[in-house]
Amino acid sequence: MERTIAPSEILEYCSKKWFDNPAGISALDLAERFQITNEAAMRIFESFNELGYGTLNRNVKLAVVHFNLKNVSEPLESKEEITHIFFPSSRVLATFYEKFGLHRQNIPEYTKCLKLGAGQMCPIYFEEEVLRKYFDHPEKYECEDTESGGSVLSRGEEIPYIWVRYSKRKLEDGNIVVGAFYKDLADMSDNDQKYWASYEIKSGKFLEYEKDQAYQQFIKSQIYGEFADYVDPISEVFTLLRKINEAVGVTVFKRFQNESVVPPIENTFKSFCDSCSELDKLFANGNIDGKNLKVWMLQRKIVSESDFTSSDKNKKHPEITPRQMLKLLESKLCGATDLSDLLKECSDYRQQVAHHMTASSEEVVSYSHKFYDFCKRISQSGEILVLKLNEYSEERENG
Repeated sequence: MERTIAPSEILEYCSKKWFDNPAGISALDLAERFQITNEAAMRIFESFNELGYGTLNRNVKLAVVHFNLKNVSEPLESKEEITHIFFPSSRVLATFYEKFGLHRQNIPEYTKCLKLGAGQMCPIYFEEEVLRKYFDHPEKYECEDTESGGSVLSRGEEIPYIWVRYSKRKLEDGNIVVGAFYKDLADMSDNDQKYWASYEIKSGKFLEYEKDQAYQQFIKSQIYGEFADYVDPISEVFTLLRKINEAVGVTVFKRFQNESVVPPIENTFKSFCDSCSELDKLFANGNIDGKNLKVWMLQRKIVSESDFTSSDKNKKHPEITPRQMLKLLESKLCGATDLSDLLKECSDYRQQVAHHMTASSEEVVSYSHKFYDFCKRISQSGEILVLKLNEYSEERENG
């Protein structure tokens, strides 16, 4: 005859296990706790499911491992069991949350949400500006960011631990929001949880999933475990600088990347210009080795000495700047200056924020999207220059 156990006693046990670790409770655990069979425990969970006390993951295969603590040298014994996994309902958890007095313990926001039944891999959404704290301090946080999403990881033991993966998702109005999983949020410090909660978005209509390709990449990778080729336009610009150096064969760009180049962390024109300002540093005269570039162009007779003289007779230094040399090279090889024109545009944005100028009348919904698109255009134009440089080298070798 099977033992009769009060449903409230079982629900209290399941809730306590959930509060200790927000994960499903197996019928095998229940059977061991109340000294009943796995089959009896499965029937109890089935009845709880019918009564609305929770949901079930039915007939799960688990490997049960037995070992002898008194003789650890004995081989492990493993046996496959079929059982149910039970997930208490939010209503049940809320009842025991209060009964156990957890509501008086000042549990952080997202830790509390998990204890009350939120799914560990369920996303919650925030304004993009929530990332500012981490992007502004690369010495404290290791940040990876793409159009699809990214991650933030604290550096060193002195910084409160944080490791959060986030997606980027478009709303119907064109704005972009940041989505993070409850589990990652709950693992943060109390202060970080409060910080994120202050940027939480309570409402908003998402763009249809089929139309949001960047977000699809994140879901395929993080949820379904598929390989996802994330689009990272900022890294593509860094790669472009390396490619130009390799194609020329001498150092043109002294630095290949700038950790401060991040997408706008506020959806404002000023934040966009700040991002462009950091990007512009990579193409500034100080980062281009004009001496190397001039010698290389003269040796290969791409230009003549007179091409390096500025047409501006009022200049104290008649020779053109390193950035102008890059434009000259692009003009000679490509017959156009698309890359240099974009770099001039980037520099103009830097000048605008430096002189506190206001934005133009253009309608921009998401400045992070605008910045990523700008980086893509720079990379695409730069790839044409790389192609022409490689073609030129092959012609010289074959000629």
